[in-house]
Amino acid sequence: MHALHIFTLAITVFLFVDALPYERPKVHTIPLKIKPITRRWAYNVSRRANELITLDQDRPDLSYFGEITFGTGEPQELNVLFDTGSADLFVIGDECDSPACSRKLKYNSYLDESYKAIDLPFYVEYVSSAFAKGSRATTDIKIGSLSVETQDFGLVDTISDNFADLTFSGIMGMALSSASENGQLTPVTNLINSQELDQPQFSFMLGRDADNTPSELTIGGSNPARYDANSLTWTNLVDDNHGLWKIPLDDCFVSDQPLGFQDRIGSIDTGSASIIMPPADAKTLYGKIPKSVALDKGFYSIPCETNIVISLRFSGMTWNMDHRDFVLKEGENCFGSIQGIDTGSDTAWIIGIPFLKNVYSIFDQGEFRVGFATLKQP
Repeated sequence: MHALHIFTLAITVFLFVDALPYERPKVHTIPLKIKPITRRWAYNVSRRANELITLDQDRPDLSYFGEITFGTGEPQELNVLFDTGSADLFVIGDECDSPACSRKLKYNSYLDESYKAIDLPFYVEYVSSAFAKGSRATTDIKIGSLSVETQDFGLVDTISDNFADLTFSGIMGMALSSASENGQLTPVTNLINSQELDQPQFSFMLGRDADNTPSELTIGGSNPARYDANSLTWTNLVDDNHGLWKIPLDDCFVSDQPLGFQDRIGSIDTGSASIIMPPADAKTLYGKIPKSVALDKGFYSIPCETNIVISLRFSGMTWNMDHRDFVLKEGENCFGSIQGIDTGSDTAWIIGIPFLKNVYSIFDQGEFRVGFATLKQP
């Protein structure tokens, strides 16, 4: 996770069971809903789908959450962020006394018959300078009906103030396990290793609140009902990926005008509410947008009536962003969803939710590649 802009979503699990015996399904689709918690969606995707998990956001379009069930004996359901920009799983423990832990649901290890402590420290830090620390442990977890036994996780007793206004109880990293700061195997990797999935893949469709479109996570493959298969374009991860979903970016366009960026690498990150690029690249991009003004923390103010289309090109395919995903409104002021921040390299970008809402994205751990496809209209 590279930017900490977060929503809470509650999950409801629906089981669909055929009357006749059948092979246990190995593709699991998790529908997401981007409306307040008082409304719910459910989509039966196929006969092979034996579960649907509905997620709710209490703010639109910034981050996407769901419940994981921790432990046995007295299982505990806790909200976590599904984050392709990190590879560690942690949950806040009931002994956390940081101010940011107040008013959050917490995990109680004494209620968990599967809990086993590991005599090792846990620590994870994000680009936003948010951090969580505690100790390592293992337990059994469930994501809907998907079960992972003896999952390594961080039992956190200290978190930074960045988390104070956020209602989630943990983060589930979905980058490659080699990116873990604590030597964990991710839940997805464990599901792949135990042959629980049809394919070593997971996929996202992130809905847009303004259009009332659904959102969903599919684990074990993709949901062809959601995208145009003929448009699917794969891009292999760069060799020096450090376990992140880093792919080469051909160029960026402002209203079809190429900016001439070369050798840029984009980290595909469902935990980032922004697109983040080096300050020099952001200056070039916003230089093409009339009346844009640089502000603190890498943000730029832009006219609220801006309807400029930002496009990104990967593997020769150009993907347009809806202008509404670029213009962020705060009261009477508007800002661009692209930030100019030091990413540690003049060529490193973080491609977050403003872009990902415009494509169907597939993350392939078997072939080490990312696929984008055109969304089908609901």
